[in-house]
Amino acid sequence: MLSHAGRRSRHLSSRVQQTLGHRPLPEPQVKWLGLEVRRHTVLDADHATVEFVARSRLHGRGQRLHETSRFVREDGRWYYVDGDVR
Repeated sequence: MLSHAGRRSRHLSSRVQQTLGHRPLPEPQVKWLGLEVRRHTVLDADHATVEFVARSRLHGRGQRLHETSRFVREDGRWYYVDGDVR
């Protein structure tokens, strides 16, 4: 579920891609069941990656999202840039 707060945590470049249809927003009926952070790596003072597995249920069917996400820090705040889904 991507709330208004979630949109503010996304880097401007990923928000532009999302509005262009490159990454659809989750359906509102999604029930999030869990999040496992498998690894985080600090690349430098302003760049990092996070590998995670998120579990959800949509229309009674279980789903799993395994992603390695890239983040950038600007003005002391971390923003999601993009990610590779496995």
